[in-house]
Amino acid sequence: MISSSNRPSAAPGRTSWWKAALAAVSLVVLAACTGPSGSESEEPADSTGGGGEGGGPAASGDLTIAVITHGGDGDAFWSVAQNGAEQAGEDLGVEVNYTSDGDAAAQARLIDNAVAQGASGIVVSMANPDALQGSIEAAVEAGIPVITINSGE
Repeated sequence: MISSSNRPSAAPGRTSWWKAALAAVSLVVLAACTGPSGSESEEPADSTGGGGEGGGPAASGDLTIAVITHGGDGDAFWSVAQNGAEQAGEDLGVEVNYTSDGDAAAQARLIDNAVAQGASGIVVSMANPDALQGSIEAAVEAGIPVITINSGE
């Protein structure tokens, strides 16, 4: 695995709000993965009250979080994770790109694509850490924060 001492610090021009947004998205994904699949939120998805433009802490910036999992289509567990990540993105004003592939090599390519597309952060499930290590290291070297979920370690 990648040790935190090998991770570069954030670029000087970045502000701490993106870290909060990435952490919030990650927490929602983790909560969705570990919590009951229960019911939908009772609050409306779009609030029209107030005079502001809305959006969460990231509304003033363009953040894109790539959520990459190994879950297959129709898998209830990963459907909950996807819904949680997408809802967190809406709540925080962050674009969330959820993709998945059960094949480790294909999942590594999804990580590489997220890096090439300039993702602000990556959340990735780690079914096969050895197969993903090179792609994750490349993301970290590019200055992209990476949070792993469901790694079993």
